[in-house]
Amino acid sequence: MSWFKLMIALALPALLAACGFEPMYGREAAKDVPADFALIQIEPIKDRVGQMLHNHLRDAINPRGVPAKPRYYLKVTLTESVQETAIQRTAFAARANLQLTASFALHDATTRASILTGSATSTAGYVHQTADYGTLAGEKDARQRAVRDLAEETRARLGLYFKRS
Repeated sequence: MSWFKLMIALALPALLAACGFEPMYGREAAKDVPADFALIQIEPIKDRVGQMLHNHLRDAINPRGVPAKPRYYLKVTLTESVQETAIQRTAFAARANLQLTASFALHDATTRASILTGSATSTAGYVHQTADYGTLAGEKDARQRAVRDLAEETRARLGLYFKRS
């Protein structure tokens, strides 16, 4: 029986390669970036959460650095809201949902014309703790998760645009 398992273990990578299987996490990020991404300059986004989103977008879209001669520029505006949920009998919220919405516009650098517009929304929940520090830490973590999701969604939408055009 062990000989049979060995043969399967040796044949499985060849079969997976033949069917077009690609590992999700095994590639380098820089190799997976479309060439058009290297020509996008991301405009600064206001506030601390905007800085976090800017950094995630820069790493996702152009991990090699800011382009010397950008062909496009990306302008993003960010809005944040908190909805209190799971209200207890004491009228205190036990849980909250933090919602971030990024409205983005891709512009041609020479004509300043808008090429692509869209928005992405991410909601991340956190629990209100009895200690204020626990609640603040949960809110901070939810904000970081939402920012990461927004950057990935924006990158995916830009990639789809460049693939289609």
